[in-house]
Amino acid sequence: QAVPGARVVLAETASGTIERAHSLVCDRHSMLAYLILPGTSSVSDFVTDFNAEGEEVEGGLAHRGMLKSAQWLQKEIGPILLHLHQRGYQVTVVGHSLGAGVGAFFSLLMRPQISSIQCFGLGTPACIDERLIPAFLDIMVSVVNRDDMVPRLTVRSVEHLVHTVLCPGQVAKTKAWMAEDLQAIKDVERVVELRRRQTGARQQTQGTQSDESKVE
Repeated sequence: QAVPGARVVLAETASGTIERAHSLVCDRHSMLAYLILPGTSSVSDFVTDFNAEGEEVEGGLAHRGMLKSAQWLQKEIGPILLHLHQRGYQVTVVGHSLGAGVGAFFSLLMRPQISSIQCFGLGTPACIDERLIPAFLDIMVSVVNRDDMVPRLTVRSVEHLVHTVLCPGQVAKTKAWMAEDLQAIKDVERVVELRRRQTGARQQTQGTQSDESKVE
């Protein structure tokens, strides 16, 4: 047990292109609440990773996919954490890789309501521009393990690597392959999302039929 005496209050293991897997762990004795966000582990997570265009926030540019996930978390889990904070809990966000980036933005969005919120990121991706750095100085601690490439991996760094290492012909082929791979990931994600909706619709229909039979 990572946090002795703590209990898992809620857990969501599935992720979507915006929805994030997360766990909420609370220690009643120490009045501590931890929101835990894992890294990339599914096709949906890869889609979020690749949604790397800049999105305006707080006067700077943020990784669009991670920011959208943080905004989803703010709606889903934000009210619960705010309630815990009002009861005296210290709220801390802990994330790894993709989860660290999402956790950083989530903490930034929640800061006006929870002034003491802190985020610890392990292998946090490069997900902001220089204009956003001051906004994270008081809320974010990022840990990088030696030569971990994730915190150094950006769209620009990949483009620079491709143009530096490969000849023009290879660059064109590499870009085409990358575009095909990204499209394949999106196609799989669409299939997964369609199946999830169909399953939800069937469950809802079955629930409605069950309720009608009870009324009869």
